[in-house]
Amino acid sequence: MKFKTLHISSPILAAKSPFFYKLFSNWMRESEQRQVTLRINASEEAALMELLNFMYSNTLTTNTAPTLLDVLIAAYKFEVASCMRYCSRLLCNLPMTPESALLYLELPSSVLMADVVHPLTDAAKQFLAARYKDITKLVSFVPTLFQFFLCYLVCYPNSCSL
Repeated sequence: MKFKTLHISSPILAAKSPFFYKLFSNWMRESEQRQVTLRINASEEAALMELLNFMYSNTLTTNTAPTLLDVLIAAYKFEVASCMRYCSRLLCNLPMTPESALLYLELPSSVLMADVVHPLTDAAKQFLAARYKDITKLVSFVPTLFQFFLCYLVCYPNSCSL
């Protein structure tokens, strides 16, 4: 297990996050300690560091969709709505692709339910709807494709195993 010591300002974190407010408030055992340990997965470390940076500066050093999604999830986990809103806005401003739209719609359901993420998911839905609005043009080749596979199975029955 790897440990990293960070010196933080509990009032700043508590002001930005209900999670940290509860952690540092008087009724939590951790509030009386000088050190608090947060257990996270190694894969969450970079996102948490970005989140802490945001809580101090209201900016992020990253601008790629995968990293912003990681920060968005960390912000949800630690209840930093302002960072969730910021990440969502940055992601909306990035060029949308079918792959990115699907990534946005495949966020954990608890994250998708947060109001601050709705503009991002709405943009992803609108992009996909516009991109595939005339599905009949895409489906027109399906009968031909089906005939090809059927012919292949009839002509070469031993080449496929189902």
